[in-house]
Amino acid sequence: MILLYRFTVDNLEIDCVKMESKDLDKLVICKNIVSKEVPSNLFIPPNDTYLSTILSGYGKILGFLYSNKLIAFASIIFPKTGKQNLGKYLMFGNSQLNQVVQFEHGLVISAYRGHGLLKKLLLEHLKNIELKYLFFLSTVSPYNIPSLNTGFSLGQVIKSHISYHGFERFILYRKFTHSFSFEKALKCKNIIELDSYLNKGYVATYNFKEGYYLVTEEASCETV
Repeated sequence: MILLYRFTVDNLEIDCVKMESKDLDKLVICKNIVSKEVPSNLFIPPNDTYLSTILSGYGKILGFLYSNKLIAFASIIFPKTGKQNLGKYLMFGNSQLNQVVQFEHGLVISAYRGHGLLKKLLLEHLKNIELKYLFFLSTVSPYNIPSLNTGFSLGQVIKSHISYHGFERFILYRKFTHSFSFEKALKCKNIIELDSYLNKGYVATYNFKEGYYLVTEEASCETV
């Protein structure tokens, strides 16, 4: 592990570290704990081989350590034109696929949730990433409210609604050169109605307080 920085939250002194190949065992222990805490329809645990592949250069994994215990980690990959690239669901061409950075896994042990740790890890991942890549993609269950909220807070919007490894998922999408405004958006009360707009090229967010989706045409977004 490589120590990046140290911070304190609620009297917990936490280290932010970049994980290395020799740290696979710590990732597996953390993954196994979270897998028992989160319903299987909300979380697809990564297999050990894939985590090892990411550590070997396919991507990057950052984690948080407390008392030398890994309590959270987040992985991103640079899939290029590989089969893992979510841009293929969005009909991206090869030039677009090569500009994708993809959030793969975000895990926080339950005892340490509620402190914004996943968002903090992703913000660290995204530092200067827009200088090299154009698209930031990820999947999330439509019913995983905390993860949806994290994605929206990072500038992502709902781009597509798919079946992914047999599970219902949204593809969350951000284009670093654009920002999305929902000031003049249309309201959708359910996913069926939302799908009709997504299939027409609209993007969406969700109003958690009122309980409805907001959709707008991607073409109406502003260049940053």
